[in-house]
Amino acid sequence: MEKMYSDKHGNLFFVSSVTSDGSMKWRIYRKSSSGTHLLNPWGFTLRDLKEEAQNDLDKYARTKKLKRYKTRHIYNLWKSFQRKFRAS
Repeated sequence: MEKMYSDKHGNLFFVSSVTSDGSMKWRIYRKSSSGTHLLNPWGFTLRDLKEEAQNDLDKYARTKKLKRYKTRHIYNLWKSFQRKFRAS
C-alpha cells in the first residue's frame, strides 16, 4: 500500500510517477497550499521502481518525524477538496 506523510504545517509528502527519457520514473513530491512541488532536499534522484522511491520517502519521514497518513485520511481529504471545489 502506498504511504503518504504529513508535517505540522499540513504539507503532504508522497511518491508519484514522472516520465523521463520516455520511461516511467518515480519521485517524491510535497503538496502544500501553494501547489505540488518536487521534493529535493537531500538530492533525491529519479528511481526506476516505485518501491525505491517509497523507501527514500520512508527514510525522510523517519528523519523529519512526519506523521503517516492512512488511506482513509487521504479519502477524506479528497472528499473535502471536492466539496470546496463545488462550493466555489
